[in-house]
Amino acid sequence: MVVAGLLMLSAVAPAAQAAPSGWACYSLGDQACVSDYGYAGQTTWGYEVDDHGNNCTTYVAFRLSQRGVENPGNLGNAIDWDENARVAGLSVSPVPSVGAVAQWNTGTYGHVAYVDWVSTDGTQIAVSETGYGVPGIPSMSGRSVLNKSGSGHSGPDASAGWPDNFIHFGGEQARPLVIARITKKNVLWAKTNLDGKWKKLKHNVAEASVATDSVNGLYVIARGTDGVLWGKHKMNGGWNKLKHNVAQVSATSDPVNGLYVIARGTDGVLWGKHKMNGGWNKLKHNVAQVSATSDPVNGLYVIARGTDRVLWGKHKMNGGWNKLKHNVAQVSATSDPVNGLYVIARGTDRVLW
Repeated sequence: MVVAGLLMLSAVAPAAQAAPSGWACYSLGDQACVSDYGYAGQTTWGYEVDDHGNNCTTYVAFRLSQRGVENPGNLGNAIDWDENARVAGLSVSPVPSVGAVAQWNTGTYGHVAYVDWVSTDGTQIAVSETGYGVPGIPSMSGRSVLNKSGSGHSGPDASAGWPDNFIHFGGEQARPLVIARITKKNVLWAKTNLDGKWKKLKHNVAEASVATDSVNGLYVIARGTDGVLWGKHKMNGGWNKLKHNVAQVSATSDPVNGLYVIARGTDGVLWGKHKMNGGWNKLKHNVAQVSATSDPVNGLYVIARGTDRVLWGKHKMNGGWNKLKHNVAQVSATSDPVNGLYVIARGTDRVLW
């Protein structure tokens, strides 16, 4: 069959090549270093918090549950997590991965942290954490960059160094999702896993944009051949009518902020909305193409190519526009929590920037 548009998604982005810039953070008695992930001292999986809402096990449990990991049962103090994880049937290894739990067998209670980033060769990691306040050890939140070589650490875990173990709870690599539109009848289809079965989603579709994240799951935004924009949450969710007279759409989501939909009208006016039931905000006139991206730390970025081929960018829905480049024929944007925004633009002379 002839496929007009093919999109593949993974909820976990590949690890970046460079060490996270500005990642290290240390804050006493609050969640300032981890608040971007939605943590505000919530008790999770029965683990206690101190008077400031901090505990390393609680924070890690929160991050795991945030992406849908089921409670494996109480694993005890952090120093016991490796042995109790093995008993619970979890994988414990010396190899880090994004979404795993870093574990140290140091001190009376030990320590655990969430692995947010891993270098391509696996010799450097970035972790986030909170810590329970006890006599001599203050309540804190933090982020650290650690090197397997044993030197060059930064952040509150610098003195602890490379973790003793990495506990893998599963789900650290997302299943691929494929969305395809068939040209013959403009039918929208979807499948999970490359060898999965196709499921028919909608008829009379001219364009589709899909977004997924580890907390909210799948969003499908479809523009009908009649210019009506529709949205659905998860593969088996119902369709919601979002907007009329749409010429192009770009959707993005992240675990903290959820869904953003950016739509270009047939009149060239650019509109944006936050979440499926949010209101529309007029963003810009005379737009020919748009690409949107978001992540849990930096939030939303919107990159728009004008009808005059000038490229513009803005940060967050209410941010101002910045002129980026002239003579652009096409643009694509992406972002992640560590490295921030990347913009790739094809010039009218076919040079890629």
